[in-house]
Amino acid sequence: MAFSQPPAALYAGDSNEWTKGFTKYPATTHVARWVFSTMSADPIVLYGTANGSDFDFSLTPELSAGMIAGEWNWACRVTKISGTESKIAAVGNCTVRPDPAALNKTKSRNEKILGLIDAALEERAVDVQESFGLLGQDITKTSAVDLMAMRNRYQALVNKEKQVEEFRRTGQRRRPGRIYLG
Repeated sequence: MAFSQPPAALYAGDSNEWTKGFTKYPATTHVARWVFSTMSADPIVLYGTANGSDFDFSLTPELSAGMIAGEWNWACRVTKISGTESKIAAVGNCTVRPDPAALNKTKSRNEKILGLIDAALEERAVDVQESFGLLGQDITKTSAVDLMAMRNRYQALVNKEKQVEEFRRTGQRRRPGRIYLG
C-alpha cells in the first residue's frame, strides 16, 4: 500500500487501500477508525488494522458501492487502548464519482412524455393537417399551440425532477425560480 490517505477522487464500487502512521498515536497503543460522511447518506466506518506502528485501511468494493456520488468528508479518530483518550488525527475530503457500470438510468414518466410531445411537434412540422376524416369519423389532432403549452409544462416538471436529484446527490441547491428549456 503506497497511499497514506484516501484518494482525492474515487469511483463508487472500487476498492481502495492505504496505510497511515501517526507518530503520536502508534498502532501498538491505539486503535484507529476512519469515517466517511456526507449530508445525504449514512456514514461509512473503516477500522484500521495494526501494521507495526502504522494502520492499514481497506475500503472494499461493497462498501464503496454504497457511497452516493458527491463530496464526502473523512476523519480518522484514534483512541488509546488502555484509556479514554480519543483524538481526531486526520481530516480531509474526497469526491465520489458514480460507478459507470451502474449508470443505466431509466427515464422518468415526465421525461418519456416530454419525448413524445417533442416527437409530435416534429411530426407536426412535416404534416400540418389539423384534422381528417376516416370511416365516417372526424379526427382532430392536438393543435401546435396546445402541444407547445404541454411541452413547457412537462419541461418544467423534468427540470424540477433534475433539481431534486441534484440536491439529493450534492446537498446543494441551485438558484431558485429558473426554468431551463431544452
